[in-house]
Amino acid sequence: MSEHGTPPLSPGAILGPPWEEFPRQLTFRFDDDHTDPRRETLRMYVVEAQPDVFPDGAHTWAGKTHGFLVGQQIGDELTNKSLLSDGNRFHDAAHIALMTGLGWSPVMRDLLHIRHRSQPKIDETYDGPRAVIDEEGLISYVGRPLTRGTLQDGRPIDPAAASLLLDSAAETIGAYMPESVRPTPAEIEKALKVGYGLMKLLQRSIGMIDISGPEINSGYIHADLDRKEVRYSAQSIGDAKVAAPVEPVVPMIL
Repeated sequence: MSEHGTPPLSPGAILGPPWEEFPRQLTFRFDDDHTDPRRETLRMYVVEAQPDVFPDGAHTWAGKTHGFLVGQQIGDELTNKSLLSDGNRFHDAAHIALMTGLGWSPVMRDLLHIRHRSQPKIDETYDGPRAVIDEEGLISYVGRPLTRGTLQDGRPIDPAAASLLLDSAAETIGAYMPESVRPTPAEIEKALKVGYGLMKLLQRSIGMIDISGPEINSGYIHADLDRKEVRYSAQSIGDAKVAAPVEPVVPMIL
């Protein structure tokens, strides 16, 4: 916190009011619903935010919803949107990794309702639909092949191809961030790979249907934007009711 009580700027931040900054500590709960085995459904909640500049929940500013309420669901219910059970419903974990490692994620800004509403031009360009589409494309068309190690047609990615993909990603992200804080290709690669690691952890730990198990399985991701670290646990992080220690499973320190 600064001497004025406002949170420090995130790495990719535009100077603005504190309610337009990502909280420095965020914990998300993912509830995977197996009530209907024919339709896998995921819901995401914010269960911790520090600092929490919205203690009373979202408010309306200039006719737009701004903010979130800790404990409530953010975004819509997610499915795989595929005939295959490929775990795509967990892809918000990749957005959390980009937010944590790069200080950039227009998708997370939209889900948390913390877009740059006080600066309409910045809101339109940095946080708008084009930025959201580009972020989704980066995760699908850069992050997936880099993590898998092969192109769509199955050919292995050689260092030259990987470098081209990451240079393109850096150019894309750079269009939405001030020049002084634009991430390097290596930082982007790390964030994307950690994001896919989180997706796989969620799928393996709570996404498998167990007829004898609970109908709803929960997992938690804690994001520390100051340390650029994410942690996954099957238990709530920072919850005094949980006695078991929570170990970092997927650390991201860039």
